[in-house]
Amino acid sequence: MKLALHSFLSAGALGLASLASAQSSLPKDSPFQPASAPAAVAAAPAEPYQLTGVTAAPEGSRVCILDSAARHSRWIAVGATADGIQVVSYDAAQKQAVISVAGVQHTLVLRESATAAEAPVANTPEAKAKEARLLTGDLLEIGRQQRQDYANAHKATGN
Repeated sequence: MKLALHSFLSAGALGLASLASAQSSLPKDSPFQPASAPAAVAAAPAEPYQLTGVTAAPEGSRVCILDSAARHSRWIAVGATADGIQVVSYDAAQKQAVISVAGVQHTLVLRESATAAEAPVANTPEAKAKEARLLTGDLLEIGRQQRQDYANAHKATGN
């Protein structure tokens, strides 16, 4: 029993030592930032509000406004107001939205990720085939989830 406890403690100590050495070898820069961008710039955006997304629908466009201070985003229809933020207009050609917060107007430009701009175009047959496989896999997963939700709803109603 004493030997087993000693072996267990030794294994735990080795595990902690390997964990500590693994953490010391972690990269210092963020993998989520472009290589040229300093981490401090990404951590503290200068604008209190940011335009992070746009969607067009038959009933009108909606824009996603990120409140940097509250670290909360919301989708707001053009012309509507939510949580004190009014979306005055959206210009699709310029990718700009004008919002009004407490009577102060802000012009926001749509933020696009650096990785999306740097992404290679899938124009080779291999790249197109891979893209098609990924899309098919995603569609199958969505269908599976919908069938599961339907079955769960059916069970809940007792049918």
